Amino acid sequence: MKSQNYADYPLIGIDNIEKNTGNIINIKTVRECDIKGSKYYFNSDHIIYSKIRPYLNKVASPSFEGLCSTDAYPLKINKEKTNKQFILSILRSKYFVNYAIRQSKGANIPRIDQKQLLDYKTILPDLKLQDEFEYIVEQIDAQKEIMRNSLKELEHNFHSLMQRAFMGELFND
Repeated sequence: MKSQNYADYPLIGIDNIEKNTGNIINIKTVRECDIKGSKYYFNSDHIIYSKIRPYLNKVASPSFEGLCSTDAYPLKINKEKTNKQFILSILRSKYFVNYAIRQSKGANIPRIDQKQLLDYKTILPDLKLQDEFEYIVEQIDAQKEIMRNSLKELEHNFHSLMQRAFMGELFND
């Protein structure tokens, strides 16, 4: 794939995937990174799975299209058999991470190859049950986001209160 045709696309390397959460961070475009070598195309139908250091559990779910480094696999989900959230949960599970660690090759930079990744055996409930699971996960994620925002507001209020206390503005003499 010629990267110059995708100069304004986001480029996701494994350093852009937060471990254990899958959050995509510090995104830059292909042009900003001046990349060399091959890259893989992905879109919102894909899961990006980091094939190196599987113990870091770097599995992302992009909501956009872009390119990813060859240190990751863009996995496209067959929507007739499964949904993305269900597969994400499998790939992030401790059972899969342990499997990937056991299957990895390389002492300094362990990596799992695509065949080993695709050979993993797991359950596959019917799509309706997977969709119910996805709905529950989305509800939990929404609650977590509300909690994160509340925590940020509490921290802001605490720091503001501390600043006022140090300036002697809390009590009237």
